[in-house]
Amino acid sequence: MKRPDFIARQSGHPKGLLGRLIAKIMADETAPENDFALDLLNLQPDDRFLDIGTGHGATLNKAAAKTVSGLAVGIDPSRVMVRHAKRRVSAFVRRGSAQVHLAKADAIPFPDESFNKLLSVHTIYFWDDLLTPLEEIFRVCEPGAIFVLCFRPGEDTTFAENFPDNVYRIRLKRTVLKDVEAAGFVLARVIDGPEIEGRGHMVFSVAEKPGCAP
Repeated sequence: MKRPDFIARQSGHPKGLLGRLIAKIMADETAPENDFALDLLNLQPDDRFLDIGTGHGATLNKAAAKTVSGLAVGIDPSRVMVRHAKRRVSAFVRRGSAQVHLAKADAIPFPDESFNKLLSVHTIYFWDDLLTPLEEIFRVCEPGAIFVLCFRPGEDTTFAENFPDNVYRIRLKRTVLKDVEAAGFVLARVIDGPEIEGRGHMVFSVAEKPGCAP
């Protein structure tokens, strides 16, 4: 049964009380793949981390606890989620080691080469196109940076059956990976199809920006 349109739209851009509730449910539901993706980054204390589509800020909070002498940043296009994320990471914000910004993936408010570890989970369904955000993410990566992108691919037929295609842009794995490379990244590893606590078919793309880290 397809998710109703108004619920699906709230998933991509939460607003109001319903948006807060749906976002909280989604944060709990997607915690396993967020944790798996975060582990792939192997965060170190001095890393500069960016969470693209940070939502409730649960993953950002975990990252900030690891990057204690670096920086953990979350961006999200929803004002509701930005407020929630700021509250969740408030201790790290006061310390100066975390930030949360209202921003979209295609307009990241940071200079070139600002981050060395980047993450985006379940966000690409709400991007009008893939290449523009991916090029913007590439821009803010320093040489040698690692970018983990997690998504459910179009090959997962239950995904397409359950989510309305007028809200969710469901793309085949090969299409997504092709654009990751077109943006300039080199695919270092692709983990395809693990079942994570009943969450279905997932793809984890681990990509690197060519060059040596400073």
